[in-house]
Amino acid sequence: MSTVGTLSGSTDVAIGVGRNDGIVRMYVTWMSGLTEFTWNGSGWTEVTLSSNEGGWVHGTDLGPGRNDGINRIYTGQGNR
Repeated sequence: MSTVGTLSGSTDVAIGVGRNDGIVRMYVTWMSGLTEFTWNGSGWTEVTLSSNEGGWVHGTDLGPGRNDGINRIYTGQGNR
């Protein structure tokens, strides 16, 4: 087991092809945001996709929710 990244208040994880480019990535919700991790061959590249949601972000999922074949990241927001 290795540490991928440190995010205060991590809540959920989803793994999949979120950018529709064939690369599997890891998506982690934390307190008020969503961060994407991509393996670059020797380590993890971290990109914060959102950091200003009201309340805590929970319930991460990934898939073609609009039934159009395009994967998107879906999260739910709630109070602590």
